[in-house]
Amino acid sequence: HDSYWTHAATMDPMHRILREQFVALHEFDLVGELHDQWQRACPTVKLPDPPAKGTLDIRQVLLSPYFFH
Repeated sequence: HDSYWTHAATMDPMHRILREQFVALHEFDLVGELHDQWQRACPTVKLPDPPAKGTLDIRQVLLSPYFFH
């Protein structure tokens, strides 16, 4: 659970920053990076390929009025 605090006068900038940081976090291939790290750490183990990415455009979050309220 995340908790955020701001004054009412700075709600709009906070919402913008939250959206931007969410997109920055999820544009990165976290699952693929984890797979590669484990494969390097355990080279004798054949890991299954990570699942294919879907078609969600995560940048649409930037336009969502109800992403975080």
